[in-house]
Amino acid sequence: MNSQSLFASLLLHLSEAVRKNTSVKAATLLCLLFSFYMVYSQAINPQTPEWLKRLDYIYYDLRFNEMPLQRSDSVHRVVILDIDDESIMAEGRWPWPRNKLAELTRAAFDAGAVVVSYDIVFSEAQENIIDAFAGAIDNPQLQRELDAYRDNFDGDQALSEAMSQGDAVLGYFTQGIEKFKVNSLPEPLVSLSDQDLQNFIAIEEKGWTTNLAMFQDVASREGYVTSFPDSDGVVRRSPLMIKIGENLYPSMAFAAVLSYLIVDEAPEVKLQKYGELSAIRAIKIADNWINTDIMMNVLVPYRGPKKSYPYVSVTHLLNGDPEAINLLDGAIVLVGTSAAGLYDLRATPLDEVYPGVEVHANLIDGMLQGAIPFRPDWERGASLVILSIFGVLFSFAFPRLSPFWLLSIGGIALASALIANNYLWVYKMMELPVASQILLVLGTMVISMAQGFLTEAATRQRIKAIFDQYVPPQHVSTMLKDPESINLEGESRDMTIFFMDIRGFTSISEALDAVKLKRFLSRIFTPVTQSIFDHNGTIDKYVGDMVMAFWGAPLPDDQHRYRAVKTALAVSDTMHDVRKNLALEGLPEPYVGIGINSGVVNVGDMGSEIRRAYTVIGDAVNLASRVESLTKFYGVELLVGEDTQKPLADAFLWREIDRIQVKGKEQVVSIFVPLAESGQASALLQDQEALYREAKAHYLQRDWQIAQKMFLALQKDDPQKIFDIYLERIAEFVEQPPAEDWQGEYRHLSK
Repeated sequence: MNSQSLFASLLLHLSEAVRKNTSVKAATLLCLLFSFYMVYSQAINPQTPEWLKRLDYIYYDLRFNEMPLQRSDSVHRVVILDIDDESIMAEGRWPWPRNKLAELTRAAFDAGAVVVSYDIVFSEAQENIIDAFAGAIDNPQLQRELDAYRDNFDGDQALSEAMSQGDAVLGYFTQGIEKFKVNSLPEPLVSLSDQDLQNFIAIEEKGWTTNLAMFQDVASREGYVTSFPDSDGVVRRSPLMIKIGENLYPSMAFAAVLSYLIVDEAPEVKLQKYGELSAIRAIKIADNWINTDIMMNVLVPYRGPKKSYPYVSVTHLLNGDPEAINLLDGAIVLVGTSAAGLYDLRATPLDEVYPGVEVHANLIDGMLQGAIPFRPDWERGASLVILSIFGVLFSFAFPRLSPFWLLSIGGIALASALIANNYLWVYKMMELPVASQILLVLGTMVISMAQGFLTEAATRQRIKAIFDQYVPPQHVSTMLKDPESINLEGESRDMTIFFMDIRGFTSISEALDAVKLKRFLSRIFTPVTQSIFDHNGTIDKYVGDMVMAFWGAPLPDDQHRYRAVKTALAVSDTMHDVRKNLALEGLPEPYVGIGINSGVVNVGDMGSEIRRAYTVIGDAVNLASRVESLTKFYGVELLVGEDTQKPLADAFLWREIDRIQVKGKEQVVSIFVPLAESGQASALLQDQEALYREAKAHYLQRDWQIAQKMFLALQKDDPQKIFDIYLERIAEFVEQPPAEDWQGEYRHLSK
């Protein structure tokens, strides 16, 4: 049953419960509906609803503020080289000429910076002042003289030369619109094969704005600085790589780490398959595996509010401030801006106004320390199990609890969910959604508290309305004493199934008009139903001339096999009287075939969204129906499957009729006829059965002549169709012996 049909089934039960004013059942079903919705939303639906995401975002941000990630001091230092207001006032208004940027780049490398990474994109060439001046005069001689000084004022060249002094990492922008492609892409980190391209999961961008070629040529690496905020605009995660065309490109933070660690080749990754799809779920950086989601996102490991990393004003560095120089020595330096009007701001869990360059700093620091929180692969499975288990428990328990216990258990459940979630966050750096768990507990509590309980009389009326038509009075009495014993939900049980069919019903129905036919069937079904009820059976259905019943549900019955066989024998005796009475009235004499089989089946309230029935399904049911259809073939009124017969081997005198394979099944099963209850069989019947068993043994041993002689003797004393069947088979086997592996089985080719 898929999720939609299950949801519809619960709604149908709910409407029926509300119609009958059964408040406990209605509350239970409402809780189940709500629990199912939470399970579906959090663990089954590929796209978690936006409202549920927002609730998890709220708790995520609250937890980040109240329980910030704890990271030890690292030997790897990250410093922000800040183009702040003080620098703008001292060095001139923004944008600065490239010569000024070249100056700060040289100063950073001279101070000992290991990597200088720019949160600035150099996508356009800076106009050379010589070119501008020469173009404004109409004097070729002067133009030639000015051209000699051109290189002295070439800011782009100066910046390029400054970058070449060390490991410079450049940033660039990406976008989803293919038509925006400014400059060329840098070298990719990973090139995908054609097969990977078709099946690889990643964030994919189609356009870009990159740096000029002259800067790309001298940069050690490049990475995108594009932000990918959550749906509420907050930056909580960032992809380490994205896909553009046929290749994977790193983020600027990732590129800076690779340059810092002097990693020339593509890093080692863990690739995980999802059917035909594949995704990178972890990337090895230094000696640490960094876990990612299927889109290669990592959670940004914010270590605290803004200014959690050292900031160095550019003007201090340019003026040779010893403290500034000392901070940059041996560090990864990120060049960014915090000046008013230039502020590269991001909304984060810690602050709605957070420097974008510091987001990169947190990512770099987290990657180098291997301290990045992650959502484990098993999160959806764990959510499915936890929500399902507690949804079912709370749905059935809460509506039946007193207010005190409801509040107590609900409070404990809420506290447990929050404590476990916070523990995994603080000590294991695992980020798990908790809003669905909180909502499930609160929702089932509210539903349960809003519902009252019906009186005992209403409960009795509900049970009677459900079971009156097909459950024997003994069952109803038991269930009235113990309403909790009722279970209409689908479940697997060991049960016994009973089928009865009227032989030759087509010709009988043709001989009677509609009114007489209805009365005729009632004359048969009434005593048969009474026999079933007398032995605690449950009527499943009447279909035309067929009756189906079962034992073992809705209440358990450890004697279900014995009671079913006793019922069949009682029906057989009843039919003798029925035939006699109908014959006296000039009506047809009905003969029936009965099939019984036992086994584990599914039992419960099943059907469609429009109409439902309490019934059983399974292989044991199908075999019972097949066994009943074979009664005509073997010329007997009753056949019993071996799963019913074996536990009752000593309760009745049995005759093994045959070993069969029914159509559509490879398994060989034995079918039996109960001749009499043990201790009640006559001496003549026992002698006849002993001779039959001896004849059957010789038949299985392929002693055809001896077996034939014995079956002929049996047929002479008591003519039966089964003896004719074996005599026919023996005649065939004499002419054409069966296969070497034959064990006496006979395959029936029709149902």
